[in-house]
Amino acid sequence: MLSYFLTCELPGQGQCLPEPILGALVRGVGLPAEIRRGLVFVPGEAKDRYTQDEQPPSLMMELYFDTITDLERMLAGEGLVHWLSAIFSAHHDNPALAACTMSGQAMLSRDFACPHGACLQPGQEGFGYVVAYEGPAVDLNAWLSFYIASHAPLLQKLPGVREVEISSEAMWCAPVAHGWKRETYMQRNHVLFDSAQALTDALHSPVRDELRRDGQAFPPAGGRSPHFPMRTLAMHTAAG
Repeated sequence: MLSYFLTCELPGQGQCLPEPILGALVRGVGLPAEIRRGLVFVPGEAKDRYTQDEQPPSLMMELYFDTITDLERMLAGEGLVHWLSAIFSAHHDNPALAACTMSGQAMLSRDFACPHGACLQPGQEGFGYVVAYEGPAVDLNAWLSFYIASHAPLLQKLPGVREVEISSEAMWCAPVAHGWKRETYMQRNHVLFDSAQALTDALHSPVRDELRRDGQAFPPAGGRSPHFPMRTLAMHTAAG
């Protein structure tokens, strides 16, 4: 499936999205029909023995499409821009919203079956660990092939994990006249759990040690790899 990752950074360290806006995003009223599923990520707290978490963005969204044509049509028509503008303008009393910085990236997303539960349903809340690999890799095919063959099965073994997804960069055509930055991460992942405590427990399990050892064998690549613990809410869309 195709995904569009949208990131919103509010000015100031640690700025959070107002809860009324978060609720409006999850309700999805007026959301473009091309979007088949949506996840909203906002900052949360969980503990990992091996990584020092960076400050997460104020808001991330992952929006799913059946085809690249649907994704490009939505961006070209600026349906997403207008939808977000309408929600933000309804809260014009918050000056930070007018100064937020937006960026986005289209990616090809792969789901991996998990034994502990189904994906979040619209309106449900879970807790995610959202990871991005900036790159570049020396050999991108070698990197992705290793990650999917070796790292993904370990992610599926994390105690209590409900969803494992790995996304790789896709090329897409869309205007950027609305001023959004075009991001170019080579890969993104998320794993979802029922709660922050469930994620913390998984990150202190023996499987986390296996993931650490596997990560030390990754093919060479540069760039940052931020790990963000995030509250995760499934959006209502026209598809359900």
